[in-house]
Amino acid sequence: MIFTFVVVGWEGVAHDARILSEALSDPNAPFMFPPQDKYYLCDAAYAHIRGFMAPFRNVRYWLGDFRRRRALTNKEKFNHAHVRLQNVIEHAFYVLKARFPILKRMAPFPLVTQRNITVAFFALHNFIRKKGLSD
Repeated sequence: MIFTFVVVGWEGVAHDARILSEALSDPNAPFMFPPQDKYYLCDAAYAHIRGFMAPFRNVRYWLGDFRRRRALTNKEKFNHAHVRLQNVIEHAFYVLKARFPILKRMAPFPLVTQRNITVAFFALHNFIRKKGLSD
C-alpha cells in the first residue's frame, strides 16, 4: 500500500492510459520499468506492453462473478487472481482519500498549489505506512 510513482499536474480530465503513455515517453520522468521478470498490474483499459499485465478481455473478471461460480479455465483463474490484486490497489487509494478528504474534491486553488498538495499527501501517506504510524 505504498505509492511508487505519482504523476500530477494534468489540467482537466485525461484518461489514465494517456497519462501513463506520456510518463513512459517522457525522458525527464523518472518512471522505472519493472525488472525483466516482473510486471505492473493494470486494468483492461491499458495495452499489453512489456512490464504491464492486464486481465484477459471477454473473460469473467469481477469478484462477484466468481462468488456465483468458481473460476474454471486458466484465463478465468488468471482474471480472478488479477482482480483480487487490483482490489488491493483500489484499497490503497481508498485509504489515501479517507486520510486526506480534500483529495475527493480539491479546493479551487491554482493548479500548482493543487499539484503540491497532492504530492505532499502521497508522500505523507507513504511515510505513515512505512513507519507503521496510526492516524
